[in-house]
Amino acid sequence: MFEPGIHENRIGSDAANIPVPVATCSIEHFENDLDIGFMKEMERVLARHGKCIVVPLYLYHKPSCQTDPQYSIPGDVTYDDDVDIYCAKDWGNRHGRFYSVKTLIERLIKPNQKMKFEIYVLKNPEVIDRSVYCRFFLSGERI
Repeated sequence: MFEPGIHENRIGSDAANIPVPVATCSIEHFENDLDIGFMKEMERVLARHGKCIVVPLYLYHKPSCQTDPQYSIPGDVTYDDDVDIYCAKDWGNRHGRFYSVKTLIERLIKPNQKMKFEIYVLKNPEVIDRSVYCRFFLSGERI
């Protein structure tokens, strides 16, 4: 949604050309098939036993997207077919993907046969801090 490059606290890029060594809280914002492209790129560039960690991983019982209409409507955002769209006024983001188990397997795991994946559940985030909202992590290792 931002121009390419680093602009104070905003980074503009696509999933195949991120101008920082670490990207956090980002894969859920990759629109269209950029999440699939990102994971394929991880499979391609990671050395054997190299890892890609997706934190946070947003899981829900059905595939869904969350959006702030203030950003998605003027941005003409398109969404995956057959997902429920939830509007969150003043959220400040145009796209947030929530995977179901099925869509996680179809989009990220199954197409990347040279990677081994594990899902982790953080069962007690409040022990770390009450502000921790992350519940799931995805670890992908190049085999």
